[in-house]
Amino acid sequence: MKKLCMKKHVYLSLLSLSLLGAACQPGLVSPTPSTPPSATASASARVLTITSETNDPKLPKILVPGLELKVFAGSGKAGYKDGPALEAEFRSLGIMTKDNSNNIYVSDYRDVRIRKINAEGKVSTLIGNGQRVPNGKTGLFTETEFYTIGYLTYKNPNQLLVSDGGDIVALDLDAKQSKLLTAHSSRVTPYRDFIKESSQLPLIFNSEIYAMTIHNNTIYLGLNSEIWTLTDTNGLYKFERYAGNAAVNPVGGSIDDARRNFKDGPPDDSKFNRPASMVFDHTGNMYVADALNHRIRKIEAGTRNVSTLAGYSLPDPSTTIDQNFIGGFKDEELQTAQFNFPYLIQFTDTEELLIYDSGNNALRIIIQDQVRTLVQNCHCGGLLKDGSTLYISDDQNLQIYTLDLSQLEKLKPKILKQEKTAS
Repeated sequence: MKKLCMKKHVYLSLLSLSLLGAACQPGLVSPTPSTPPSATASASARVLTITSETNDPKLPKILVPGLELKVFAGSGKAGYKDGPALEAEFRSLGIMTKDNSNNIYVSDYRDVRIRKINAEGKVSTLIGNGQRVPNGKTGLFTETEFYTIGYLTYKNPNQLLVSDGGDIVALDLDAKQSKLLTAHSSRVTPYRDFIKESSQLPLIFNSEIYAMTIHNNTIYLGLNSEIWTLTDTNGLYKFERYAGNAAVNPVGGSIDDARRNFKDGPPDDSKFNRPASMVFDHTGNMYVADALNHRIRKIEAGTRNVSTLAGYSLPDPSTTIDQNFIGGFKDEELQTAQFNFPYLIQFTDTEELLIYDSGNNALRIIIQDQVRTLVQNCHCGGLLKDGSTLYISDDQNLQIYTLDLSQLEKLKPKILKQEKTAS
């Protein structure tokens, strides 16, 4: 694994509002950061169920009466402590995934550890010793080390895939061993000359990975401007571009026009700008949180045609050099709603789309072609859906919450009638 200035894997740490700087931040944070202000609250004052009536400026603010967040794990104190879920301590909380035995895995990226929460609610450390190692190390779990921990995703038959910049490390949960699946190399040209088909590991792959998901046992990778697939057929690994094309420039040769990084259209004539999260509906359509374009994009099953589902943005008027789009915050119809670095997306049971809008620290929902805000002051590191339960990792308060998705269906009339939020 190569040392990288982590344009941060995942967190785009879109939690700081300078995306490019924030993107590097998590990879550079000390394993022992200062304690967040919210971690100093006494245990006696602890709130375990957050409602619309909860009045604590440090905690998420629920806008919809009847909606509840329940604390599932984390003491709220910054530290490193395994044990019962509500007593466990984390230094950070990021992306989560779940295996077939109901174990939840969460990235404690500041401590460079992967933590495990079993079905009985006990937290343990799967891998990592709190040390950040520039080139990483694979082998037994007790020997495995990372430079940074980005996306986690579970792949049958009992593998955990971890992105570390441009590397993907495969963790065999049965053998308790790790190996490099892809390795970052500056000796190859991105998107063109890396190994596209091979039976030899690691595969050479020259691009940072900003998102990773698995659908029908195919790995989907969100790169800078494109989305690729990685498949394994009887030990033969194959890369293919799924949608988006880095070579497309909708404004000709200009590199200083924000519009250069956005285009809807066929898979080879479309473009993304930091796809940060991907999810599939039941018919196979993919939805993408296109972070730096401040939009939710849709890739149609079959044709792989790319379109914009929601959000719009305008070029930043404050600069004419290396210009990007700027986002906003507006609850409206799909075409006029605004987002600011949408970072995570997930479906409800009835396939309404939940969006963590990181620049606005808000959990939002697309419901009946409208965008509405459910929770504000939410510093979300990861969303994980398990049946009718949504797990939300709070990277500021260092707790994991559960949200009963069946509540949303019952509260749909209230959500649609609530006052539109904008800034």
